[in-house]
Amino acid sequence: MNHAAPVSGMAPRAGWKIPIVGHALELAADPLGFMTELRKRGELVRINIGSREVYVANSPGLIHRILVTDGNKYDKGRLFDKSRDALGNGLPSSDGTFHKRQRRLMQPAFHHARLDQYAALMEGLAREEADSWRSGQIVDMKERLHALTLKIVAKSMLSVDADGLFLSEIQSALPIVLRGIALRTILPIDRLEKFPLPESRRFKAAKNSLRSAVDQVIDRYRMGGIDHGDLLSMMLTAQDVRTGESMTNDEVAAEVMTTIIAGTESSALTLSWFFHEISQRADVERRILSEVESVMDGWSISFSSLPYLTYLRRALTETLRLHCPIWIFMRRSKESVDLGGCTLPAGAEILISPYALHRDEAYYSSPLSFDPDRWTGKEMAARSGTFIPFSAGSRQCIGDSFAWAEMTIIAASILSRWRLHRCGRRATKEKVSAMVSPDRLRVKVTRR
Repeated sequence: MNHAAPVSGMAPRAGWKIPIVGHALELAADPLGFMTELRKRGELVRINIGSREVYVANSPGLIHRILVTDGNKYDKGRLFDKSRDALGNGLPSSDGTFHKRQRRLMQPAFHHARLDQYAALMEGLAREEADSWRSGQIVDMKERLHALTLKIVAKSMLSVDADGLFLSEIQSALPIVLRGIALRTILPIDRLEKFPLPESRRFKAAKNSLRSAVDQVIDRYRMGGIDHGDLLSMMLTAQDVRTGESMTNDEVAAEVMTTIIAGTESSALTLSWFFHEISQRADVERRILSEVESVMDGWSISFSSLPYLTYLRRALTETLRLHCPIWIFMRRSKESVDLGGCTLPAGAEILISPYALHRDEAYYSSPLSFDPDRWTGKEMAARSGTFIPFSAGSRQCIGDSFAWAEMTIIAASILSRWRLHRCGRRATKEKVSAMVSPDRLRVKVTRR
């Protein structure tokens, strides 16, 4: 690929691009290959999406400056603009004073003490799912894991109203909404998303269905006036200690929708890739199983036992490195910034690819190999700044501890009961939409 030019000096020059669309076609045709190739062209590279200039930050040093050191000089950027249009101004999309206020209001829901309660729910639902299988059954792991993580997140948030109809509506709407957000981010001309195309109509219908389902639950909680001890009750009763303000229905709805998406999609896809790797690595599976069996209480995994599952944690970490579901996220400069030897103007769009960073051979030897033991001791410490599956800095995902507990408990619960055998000879391939998922993952399960 020779279309994107590296940035140099104070006035970077754009490389050759297709008129009107810029590099949008290349990005859409092979997003992972495009982002990986850009890493070879320098620590900061300029591309064009339509008439918009976008700067791709490649080096860990620049990424750390953007996310951590100079984080206050950047807001969320175009990708989150499109997310905000679809889902409201939830925590992942918000900026500035409002973001800080929302994070203060949401933080108690992810306190360590609450994670103990969530872990019991996770373990019960994971056990229920695993116990529903039968020996010799062919299981679509991607489908089942998505349903399981959605149920866990929904019941953590909505202990009363996370019924089958609600879950079904959410599960059918989420993929369409996420795909629509990703598509709108890379469209070269914003007006195209206004055209009444089938994809646009599906996106609008799914967005409305998602919001309607959430609004109905909020209304029932408001009318009931009962604190159910779940996340939604906490959001409805929370008050900012500095201002005394509470969340409006629109603000609550945005937090519910973005929390469901954040807590479902990334965990389900990471676990899908985890089981894909484990089904091919009997040696890794044996080590995980031995560790899990050493801490299990009967068939249960408790929250207090999670710190002892160190090898399982390394295997999940390696899965997030090799198969990071988040292939891009964006930031936008709020003021003129010096970055990579270049002065970028206020409003410059900056793109970061965790997927490409995690596979860079400059930081990871044999980067395409699945090796949990690379996450030990000095090697792990040396990789600070090169591993950002949950972003970093003040906008690091508020639910990362929830996600780690969820993934660990599900992985342990399933592996302690079942052996997984790959079906068919066709290799599992990466499928890219809003996130990176396996195109198929069907396994035959046999009871241990």
